[in-house]
Amino acid sequence: MKAIADYPMPEIYKLSEVCELLRIHRGTAYRMIKTGQLRTMCVARHHRVTSLEVERIMAEQGIYAPPRKKI
Repeated sequence: MKAIADYPMPEIYKLSEVCELLRIHRGTAYRMIKTGQLRTMCVARHHRVTSLEVERIMAEQGIYAPPRKKI
């Protein structure tokens, strides 16, 4: 089993950045969070989304996602 340090950390986006990437309205993003379509984590009462989650949404919608940078 590999140590956690061997895996690259995903980037973490603000909800406004996710809206820009997915080209959706902020209200749509909140609706997706409420229905469980978009998984977020709360940091100091603010929603944050990992790059892995954004890639998952893009793949489900058939949107091209550029390859992630390797660290």
